Amino acid sequence: MGAKRKENYDDWWRCEVQFDADLDELFGVTHTKQGIHPTEEILSILAPDMERIAHEIHSRVRGRFLKLKRNEVISPAQSLAASRDYLLEPPLKELVKGNSASKYGIANSPKVNLKRWLPGLTYRIEHKAIREVSFFIPLVLNKEVVLILNEEHPFYQQVYKPAVEATSVTKGFRLSLELMLFAAARAEYSALDGMQKGWAIKYRESWSNVLAAFLG
Repeated sequence: MGAKRKENYDDWWRCEVQFDADLDELFGVTHTKQGIHPTEEILSILAPDMERIAHEIHSRVRGRFLKLKRNEVISPAQSLAASRDYLLEPPLKELVKGNSASKYGIANSPKVNLKRWLPGLTYRIEHKAIREVSFFIPLVLNKEVVLILNEEHPFYQQVYKPAVEATSVTKGFRLSLELMLFAAARAEYSALDGMQKGWAIKYRESWSNVLAAFLG
């Protein structure tokens, strides 16, 4: 696939290259017709197109996967945080505008019920590979706290992802971990003015940097 490295989402697609017998020599077809050994010449011709196609298919598969993830059953941490949010002081500032969310490709959740009998915010986790130092980005849309977890951060790769994929023995750890992250996101959103908000963002980025350095 040229310079494109193989990633997890690439396990979900395959491709086939068909060619006429006239190209047997360039493809290095064995005399038994059971295998090929492509020459550098044919690789230099095919690699640019293969790399481009691989990136396009990878993007489509990843998009479909994330769409399915959004339709998953609400996690215990989401339900627990939403059931207790009414105990907290409600945010005093305007909710996040659409352009803040569009920067990260975040849309309103169809599962958010704004007429719930219990007041307070609901919660959701999104997973994205983003070019930022922060492990998580907090947003609030239509009374919903959206926690964006950075897939590129070492903590996601070494701690959070293994916790999500673990057996039921460590489910309690995942619950506590997600509640801690929801709490951090909710607390940052409660910053009252621009100065406090700026300090909260700098603290989150610094904390994420130190965490990445410690994990190596």
